Amino acid sequence: MPPALSLPSLPSELRKLIVSFLVPPLDALGPGSKNDLKNANLTHRCLSEWVPEHMFKEMCLEHVAVGMASHLERLSVERGMRRVRKYVKVILVKVPPAIRWEIGMGEDLNNLDDITIRRLYRIPNRTTAIRVTDAQRAYADEFHRALVEPFIDNRRWFHLLRDASRCWRNIFRSFPNLQEIVIGCCERLEHPKETDTAVFVTKYGRDVNLRDEIDPPFVEDATVNMGWASSIVLQNIPPGVKGLHLTIANMDNLNSYATVNRLPNLIFRSNQWLDVHPPVHITNLSVTVRGVVGVHGDLQHMSGAGSAPVIRHWIEVLSSLISLRRLEFREDPLREYNRALSFSYGRHTNTEDHILRHILHSTRMAHIDTLQLTGFLIDAQCLRETLTSNETLRFDTIVLEDVQMMEAERHDGSDDELGKDFEFLRGWKWFALYTRLSQLHPRSDLWLTRPVSNYCGAENYRLHDKYARALRKIARMHLDIDGT
Repeated sequence: MPPALSLPSLPSELRKLIVSFLVPPLDALGPGSKNDLKNANLTHRCLSEWVPEHMFKEMCLEHVAVGMASHLERLSVERGMRRVRKYVKVILVKVPPAIRWEIGMGEDLNNLDDITIRRLYRIPNRTTAIRVTDAQRAYADEFHRALVEPFIDNRRWFHLLRDASRCWRNIFRSFPNLQEIVIGCCERLEHPKETDTAVFVTKYGRDVNLRDEIDPPFVEDATVNMGWASSIVLQNIPPGVKGLHLTIANMDNLNSYATVNRLPNLIFRSNQWLDVHPPVHITNLSVTVRGVVGVHGDLQHMSGAGSAPVIRHWIEVLSSLISLRRLEFREDPLREYNRALSFSYGRHTNTEDHILRHILHSTRMAHIDTLQLTGFLIDAQCLRETLTSNETLRFDTIVLEDVQMMEAERHDGSDDELGKDFEFLRGWKWFALYTRLSQLHPRSDLWLTRPVSNYCGAENYRLHDKYARALRKIARMHLDIDGT
């Protein structure tokens, strides 16, 4: 009778596969996320040969407070950890969100401590006296100190930006096999244990619900911080890094002195680094477009506000990446939520336009093989111009995945116009778009996955069989309606 199988009796490669299943996904890295790997290392010694490789392959650089070194920074300098630095392949840079405390305030612009306690205990407005117990007030004070105050101080973001400019280069260069850098957000519930925020969460439990406990909730957003962090990463990439996942921050504040504009502009105004040491070794770039939907302000205006400086900056960046082969643009899936982040309430915004159209129209990217757009809700005419206005672009592969093509109401209500709307929802503009792409790029592979048509941002309509059959007749066309 053959002996019973056990972990030590398995081939080494199977044990490696087992360890790989214990690794958390990159976007789930945070406190306690690698406990399964640690337990496997302690409980099953036969797995130890593979645990270090997977334990250190993807690491977080939590940049949340000036003067507090992250775990990754300590790893980069501690002598005893020198042997594991070779395993680090991916660094997830996590910066904190900011709280837009003024949203939902109305006339209630008094002391922020009072605003926190009023929201916690549903005290309607400043004309109503605050009557709470000593224990309630103590909890509110702790809540404000840990979960509100650190995220509303503009000075904090300036210090974080300056500190990142000074230290990230040395950290990145400490890991000889680093291949990829990703920008992410360190949510309030996952801050490092040395922070006031983490102490509060430890004391009251991770089930503190920031959305339900406080009413109305403070609006939290990391767009601007992720935007400047992306630019600092671009300035400090070691030669071995080939892939980046960054953020474009597109905000509609048109005051050039506002923090929301001044922080990115500190980076935008120092673009000389693109001439001195451009990141010419980057081959794979994924950029998520975040912020307020649309194009904001006058694009011809040279002030550091609105969409204009963001577009200029990214045109320069993309034109400098001469080794880039694969470029993906993604849209932040929280589009509806992000409308709450608007400063100007759409008064200076063209919601039918998209910054992507302007970036692709003016960027020199003859060297790029693959262009992919993922998750966009975009006006039909704008999408067509985005992909076809720059006829100098030549791609081997063009991929559109989970894109919602939207038609804004532009007609007079006649029967002919209503008929066009009906055919649009069935998918005729998808057919027209890909027919044009096949003419511009006759040698390119054209991919379309889960396309839908959307009228005025309302209900989505899947591609009708009539247009699906027509699309499949286009040369080099790959259509996947269900995404299977």
